[in-house]
Amino acid sequence: MAFGSDPGSLEYLVSRARKASTRPLIVKLSPNVTSIAHIARIAADAGADAVSLTNTFLACPSTQRPGAPA
Repeated sequence: MAFGSDPGSLEYLVSRARKASTRPLIVKLSPNVTSIAHIARIAADAGADAVSLTNTFLACPSTQRPGAPA
């Protein structure tokens, strides 16, 4: 998705989404950029209420026994 790493496209899409909705707007940022801080600032300036900077968190193994109270 080119808009995730192209500042102009990101600004355009976020500003359009912001104008189209009154709900909170959370923008998932691509890790495939040279400066994620710069891209985050563009998203915020274009109207994002929050940015997501993470991908999937792998689950931690449980030390509880199945069926045991938490």
